[in-house]
Amino acid sequence: MSRPIGGRVLDAKGAAWVILPGSVFLLSGLLVLVNTTSFPMLLGAAVLYGLGGGFLLPALLTWMLNTVRKERQSAASATFYNMLDIGTSAGAVLLGSIAEKTGFIYMYKYSAAAMLLFLIVFVGQSLMGKICVGKVQREID
Repeated sequence: MSRPIGGRVLDAKGAAWVILPGSVFLLSGLLVLVNTTSFPMLLGAAVLYGLGGGFLLPALLTWMLNTVRKERQSAASATFYNMLDIGTSAGAVLLGSIAEKTGFIYMYKYSAAAMLLFLIVFVGQSLMGKICVGKVQREID
């Protein structure tokens, strides 16, 4: 549901217009999850987290592909998905260890902190002009 909307927004306005809301949705989902006291709150957390992931991952991939030369796009895409798999696997091990030692609440708090750090770095780098997150025009071959 969020991917088609995010794709249209990304094409019209640029990556930041999808990456930032996606990050906020994902972070909000984690924060609601940490404070969940009822089943409806759990469902709300799932919806927010799902919207965030649906906006964020395709936007990051598209943004990355728009920043590399056409002949390097296959390698860039493969690297993106390999790192996504490695991060998912390493994250499961790391967060599993955290959950075992401190409980699930702290595991989700650490995950939220990592997402907040991503947001701070992304916004900071965008404001300093170190990354281009605007609309990218490409010639279609």
